[in-house]
Amino acid sequence: MTNIRSKTKGNITSNLTKILVCILALTLLTTLTPTKAQAASKVRLSNTKLTVLIGGMERQLTVYNTKKAVTWSSSKPKVATVASDGTIKPKKEGKTTITAKVGKKTLKCKVTVESFDTSCLIRDTSNISGYMCTNKEIKKYTKWRTKWIKKYLNKDMPDQQIAFIAAKWIVDHADYERDLTNPLNEIQFFRVFKEKKGTCFTYTLALNFLLAPTGVNSLYVHWYGNTHAWNQIEVDGEWFNVDLVQIDDSKGVPKAYKNCFAAFLFPDAAEDITGGTKKYTGYHHDCTNRRFVTGEKIWTYNSPWLDGTWVDL
Repeated sequence: MTNIRSKTKGNITSNLTKILVCILALTLLTTLTPTKAQAASKVRLSNTKLTVLIGGMERQLTVYNTKKAVTWSSSKPKVATVASDGTIKPKKEGKTTITAKVGKKTLKCKVTVESFDTSCLIRDTSNISGYMCTNKEIKKYTKWRTKWIKKYLNKDMPDQQIAFIAAKWIVDHADYERDLTNPLNEIQFFRVFKEKKGTCFTYTLALNFLLAPTGVNSLYVHWYGNTHAWNQIEVDGEWFNVDLVQIDDSKGVPKAYKNCFAAFLFPDAAEDITGGTKKYTGYHHDCTNRRFVTGEKIWTYNSPWLDGTWVDL
């Protein structure tokens, strides 16, 4: 009996030792190996660079991944102040830096304040010669846009989320249909809202139109020969391409490009999407990075990466 007990005790001790070794190994592995979850939990601001419009949509900065109290301040209160909840109050055109202090951390966002006329269709018209719309249509759809913003957007959304929701709404709402019998349909972008039909050109203009009051900087870009058009959007001081036609799943979109979720915030190097660099007509920005975790499962309005867990690729 003594030998049996001794043997059993030895087996238990041996098994416990193995279990402890495994636990220790797993602990070290978890500690030493950085994961995406750990990277995503970094305390940071919703935006590091922002354009806020006097007369435009109200904007609010948010500090992600902390429960600590945040102290806000503005380097130039005469340009813009910031409330205790991070809401920015623009005063006059200019530039200021909004600072958020969280414990020992100091987070900063460079803010540019510009004026905005609510009757403005598109803020950046450097590559556009006309819109082909009447004053009646302008009045009608600028009022409609104000209601759309109140329905779909919140002031605490970061720029990439605002752009995402506007882009998705357009491709969900309208179908790609190129009507070559009427060339005016190529530039009458209200057709996207009125008839729920559009082309690459009207999709691009429609996105710029929706984003105009938000402060999200969006540019219309097209190839030589006007064979294709898409957007370039600024997020945190860096520019990215957005191609709504390739995000769309309408019947009129070629299968090679349909439902291409990689076509949101992508670089110029993705030549299969843009057709390559140095083919632009008019002004454009160099886009060198991608800022979207691709995958069909996250292409929803409530995508988890939109709350601050998305990462740069």
